[in-house]
Amino acid sequence: MEPLVEELLKNHKGNKDLTGAGVQEEVKELRKKHNRVDPDLKNNEQLVGLDWREASLEDFHFENTKLSKKGNEKVAHFERATLSNAHFEKVDLSYGCINQANVKGTIFEGCNFKGLDFEDSNDFRHARFNRIDESDLSSASREYRNLESFFKNCNMNYRAASFYYRKRITETKSYWIEWCGKIWHIPTLLAAIIHSLWFILCGYCERPKRCLGMMVFIIVFSGFIYHFAWNGPVDKYGNHVGSLWDSLYFSGVTFTTLGFGDLAPDPNIIWMKILAFGEAFAGAFMIALFVITLVRKLSR
Repeated sequence: MEPLVEELLKNHKGNKDLTGAGVQEEVKELRKKHNRVDPDLKNNEQLVGLDWREASLEDFHFENTKLSKKGNEKVAHFERATLSNAHFEKVDLSYGCINQANVKGTIFEGCNFKGLDFEDSNDFRHARFNRIDESDLSSASREYRNLESFFKNCNMNYRAASFYYRKRITETKSYWIEWCGKIWHIPTLLAAIIHSLWFILCGYCERPKRCLGMMVFIIVFSGFIYHFAWNGPVDKYGNHVGSLWDSLYFSGVTFTTLGFGDLAPDPNIIWMKILAFGEAFAGAFMIALFVITLVRKLSR
C-alpha cells in the first residue's frame, strides 16, 4: 500500500466513503503531495492506478468510480487487501488485480471486471453480486455478458450460468419491446417467440426441472384431450378404452415414442392422429432437450 492510499484511508476512517467529486479533488491534491501527478488522468479518474495492496478496506464504499484503465501504470492493485463487506457499485476494475484478497461478503454491483485477475482469491465465490438495474435492458444485458465471460474465464461456470440466464431474459424482453415499437417486423417477432419458447421449455437450457415439468404437462394435457374429446384411444380390436388412466398411459407411450402397439389413435378421427403424431414429435424433441439441459447442468 502506497503512502497516498494510506493517508486517504486515514482521512476517511470515520465515514468509509470514497465516492463523489470531493474525494476525487482530495486525491488530486494528495497526488501533488506525494509526487504522483498524472496529467493523462481526468478530474474524475484520480483514483486510477493507485496501489491498494494489503489495505484494510472493510466496509468501505466505492460508487461510480474508475479505479483502473488499461495500461501498465494505470491498473488497480488489491493484492492481499481486506475487502470483506466492502461495496463496489458501478466501479471500473478492468485489468486490475485482487490476487489473494479477502472478498468474502464483498458486494459488487454493476462493475466492470474485464481482464480482472483474482487468482488465489478463494473467497471470491462468497462475494455478492447484486442484481443489475434492468431499466436499461441493453446496458443490463452487456453487464450480464461481461460477468458471464469473466466467471467463465475464471472456471467458475456455476456463477457464469446465473449471469447467462439473466442475460437471456433481458434479451428476450428487449426483443418484445423492439417488436412493440415496430409491430410488423416479422424477424423481431420470430426472435421474441423463439426466445420465449426457449425460456418456457427449459429456461435457456439452464433449468432441467422446468423441462421435466413441461414433459409431464404435455403428457397429461394430451391424455385429457384423448379422453374427453375422443373417448380415448382404441385397442387392437378397434374398441375405445374409456378410462382416463388408459388415455394417460397412451399419451405417455406416444410421447416417449415407445409404441407398444396395444393402444392406438382412432383411425377414423383425423385430429386424434395428428395430435398423436405431434405428441410423438414433441416427445422426441423434449427428451433430447432434457438430456442436453441436464448434462449441461451436471457438467458444472
